[in-house]
Amino acid sequence: MSSLPTSRSRVTSHFILILASMVAAAPIVGVLLVALDRPDAAVGGFGFATHPSLTNITQVWQQGNFANGLSWSAIITGATVAITTVLAVPAGYAFATIGFPGRGFCFRLFLFGLLAPYAALLIPLYFEMRKMSLAGTAWGVILPSAAVSIAFGVFWMRAAFLGVPRPLIEAARVDGASTGRIFLRVALPLVRSAVFVLILLVFLWTWNSFMVPLVLLAGSDIQTATMTMAGYQGGHVDDVPGTAAAALFVCLPVIIVYVLTQRHFMRGTTEGGLKL
Repeated sequence: MSSLPTSRSRVTSHFILILASMVAAAPIVGVLLVALDRPDAAVGGFGFATHPSLTNITQVWQQGNFANGLSWSAIITGATVAITTVLAVPAGYAFATIGFPGRGFCFRLFLFGLLAPYAALLIPLYFEMRKMSLAGTAWGVILPSAAVSIAFGVFWMRAAFLGVPRPLIEAARVDGASTGRIFLRVALPLVRSAVFVLILLVFLWTWNSFMVPLVLLAGSDIQTATMTMAGYQGGHVDDVPGTAAAALFVCLPVIIVYVLTQRHFMRGTTEGGLKL
């Protein structure tokens, strides 16, 4: 008799999850269906594909030069993620486990980086990048993006490393392990999910960024995916299927990365939320 309520609760849970998944997938499916239509099929309104074809998608890909935009977005995002991960993860470990003079003050500086209004700093940042001859270059976007992401990364990874049992670290020190060896062999494997969450979040923020590359890449031939989509949309206001195809090019890499890492993302956010 006790198994009957359990079965009902499972059915109810699965029904709710399926319904939520359908609601979440509906906008993506809708954009895909619109993108499969002809460029003149939905002028002045929104409608689904009446004659599904890949012709519209291939035309938008060529006309909008999305190969260039996606390539530069991949380079900028990959470099930003790499710099953030390499610097934020060890820094988070240091703030969590190593006592050094001024640790509290330094950590508060990183927290201040989370509160700084990034949009208000864009114009002064552009002139600073121009003084350093970095305006209009990929590094002019990578370095500021990484700096902002590192502030969150240190905060996030410190919370993750605080959850590592101290007896494990102390036991490794007693056995003669160096600080670097303890970090790589003992602590880092235990916070692997948190590192995946950091990588995914920085990827999403950098890939979807628009204002930062728009300002720092002004007058440059370098165009990110979001800038390419905005440029295509501005020149094809009435082309609803074309705009949908452009949006599909930008969001598809994000969807693929999330699908591949969603297990680690869910585990890491759950563990990180409990530790925070």
